[in-house]
Amino acid sequence: MNDFFSRKVLVELRLIRKAFEVRPAVSPRLLTVPQAASYLSASVWAVRSLAWSREVPSVRIGRRVLFDLRDLDRYIERAKE
Repeated sequence: MNDFFSRKVLVELRLIRKAFEVRPAVSPRLLTVPQAASYLSASVWAVRSLAWSREVPSVRIGRRVLFDLRDLDRYIERAKE
């Protein structure tokens, strides 16, 4: 009987935690290298190579290399041709 109540409490706690979860209100326009790799279904090194060869424009903010979603979409469209 204790198992039933402990499972019920765990379920309730999960629901409460999910209700208070913070989610971004806006999806980001700039993606990090790992995010861009996931978006393109490519490796991180392949995306870095695209940035180094300037096949896909990148934005540097400090030491971070970021990719605009629109540029990634254009790269995909060019790759289809």
